[in-house]
Amino acid sequence: MAYREKYGPLSLQARLELIGAAQMHHINTIHGGKADLSEFMLFSQAESKQQQEASIDDVLVMLQASAIKTP
Repeated sequence: MAYREKYGPLSLQARLELIGAAQMHHINTIHGGKADLSEFMLFSQAESKQQQEASIDDVLVMLQASAIKTP
């Protein structure tokens, strides 16, 4: 948990979205725009629709459920 607080989300999609949004925000600011960074965050605009990240326990339960038992 401390790692995520220090370095941000583990989700590759969330990281790439933030990088792209930061670049577009910078270009917008250079050209005199006054848009906020959140306006460029396409997938994170609706926080109520945002999915909760899976915990390690959730992932282990899913892996155990999908494991194929061999005779």
